[in-house]
Amino acid sequence: SLNTSARYQSAALKATRSMTEFGDDEEILQQLLTIIVEQATARKGVLISICGQRLIMETLVNTTSQGLSVVTIGAVVSPFDIPESLISSCIRTKKMIYVEQILESPYELDSYWQGNYERSILCLPLIAHNKQLGVLYLEFRPQDIDMNEDYTKALKFLAAKAALSLETAQLRKNFSESVSKHSEIERENLVTRTSLNLGEKICKTGSWHWNLASNIVTCSVEMCRIFGIDSKNNQRTFQSVAAFFHPEDQQSVMEKITKAVTDQKTFDVDHRIILRDGSSLYLNGQGCPVIGKDSVVDYVGTVSDITSRRAAEDALRIAQEDLARVSRINTVGQLTSSIAHEINQPLMSIVSNAAAGLRWLKREKPNLEEAMTSMQAIANEGQRAGQIVENIRNLTRNVKPSFTRVNLYNNVEHVLTIVRSEAVHKNVTIKLHI
Repeated sequence: SLNTSARYQSAALKATRSMTEFGDDEEILQQLLTIIVEQATARKGVLISICGQRLIMETLVNTTSQGLSVVTIGAVVSPFDIPESLISSCIRTKKMIYVEQILESPYELDSYWQGNYERSILCLPLIAHNKQLGVLYLEFRPQDIDMNEDYTKALKFLAAKAALSLETAQLRKNFSESVSKHSEIERENLVTRTSLNLGEKICKTGSWHWNLASNIVTCSVEMCRIFGIDSKNNQRTFQSVAAFFHPEDQQSVMEKITKAVTDQKTFDVDHRIILRDGSSLYLNGQGCPVIGKDSVVDYVGTVSDITSRRAAEDALRIAQEDLARVSRINTVGQLTSSIAHEINQPLMSIVSNAAAGLRWLKREKPNLEEAMTSMQAIANEGQRAGQIVENIRNLTRNVKPSFTRVNLYNNVEHVLTIVRSEAVHKNVTIKLHI
């Protein structure tokens, strides 16, 4: 049995050497499982890792007529790969299970056997630092296994080495995944910050975070650009930020912000700031409280450059004022023209009747009756002129219009009275038939 003991010690040395010579975890697990299958004279060996609620077949070694076939699987085990009932029992008890005869064993009903019971099974839990990491599954032909104390110790030693290698592989995998996830998060954060900075630049809107406990305001890149401060020095006291406020706006802005913080409310203020070069900008500042467990712990908000908008609003207001002034001038001009036209008619009629009356009086034998008719017409036209002025006053006082009957014959008479002098001067005879 000295040869057997020496063979087991050689296997242990080879296993230890493989863990130091091979740098790749996959190669280490393949080498270890190969050594175990060789020394155990097994027909099949499977290294299974526990990943949460799943069992992963890491490495598979089969003994063939050409030698050992080693394959890295890395897939979830199926009922066709291993006897699940046996593996579950090993994981549950955390003890080595040896089944010399499958028939009449607790596992004979497992679908994995498919009627082939001519095999012996050895299943060892892989435990490192009191944590179960996986299972080592070995299959033998019944005549190839000799379960003695040295054999069992050697297999447990090799299983412990496999457990350590599996633990190292899992730790490296977790670390690699953590680094990869951290790198992905960093990349996403960089993309988010770049997108945010670009959006703020296009909108001319910066963002800020005010820590009430330390009284420090952290400014975004765009806010630093708006205020003309170095973005590398983006953490400033609230007082240093408030120092930019226009002297005429500072008191009212501070009162609104102080009241909002006291009442734990949002605020929205328009104000001006004075830059270091003496120029000024119109800004809109908005803030929102961040509520902690008991009270407000921070404020976050935005600051927008609305100088262009205010300039556009001022230009629009001036244009509207100019338009209103021009509209008033046009209205006055139209009203003046209308008033002149309305007043001119009775005045022309008065002049025409006065001329007619003078002609009747200048005859060798004055016709007093016709002259009196002309005087009466002058009086009527004077009254009509007065009525026109009264109607215009009613129009400016927004008095409701009144509807009256109109004598068209009188209107025609008025027109003829106005044109009579011109008709006589042109030797034109007018005959009226109504």
